[in-house]
Amino acid sequence: MVFANGNEAIKLPILPVLLPLVIFVFYIKFWRSSGQTLGMQTWRIKIVNHEGGAISVKQGLIRFVAAALSWLCLGFGYWWMLWDSEKLTWHDRLSKSRIIILSKENAD
Repeated sequence: MVFANGNEAIKLPILPVLLPLVIFVFYIKFWRSSGQTLGMQTWRIKIVNHEGGAISVKQGLIRFVAAALSWLCLGFGYWWMLWDSEKLTWHDRLSKSRIIILSKENAD
C-alpha cells in the first residue's frame, strides 16, 4: 500500500482496526469452509470442533484472539501443548477446537 501511495506511509486512523479485521475474515472464511488455510493444506492439518466438524464464527473469533494473546505471552500459549495431556494449545482449549493431522489420502 505504501508503493501505491507514492512511497508515503498511509496515515488513516482506521488502518489499525482494519488490518486485524481483514486477517480475521481471511482465517474465518477458510476455517469455516474447509477447516484449512492454504498453508494448512500444505502441512495436511485441519482445524475442527470437538465433534470433528467445522468451527463456528464464535469459535474462530475466540481462537483468533487467544492465539494472538498466546504470542504476546512470548508464545507460551503455543508451548503449552508440550505439557498438556491432550496436546492442546491455549487457543485450542479456549475455542473448544483442535488441530488434526490428515493422512495423505484424506488430504487430496
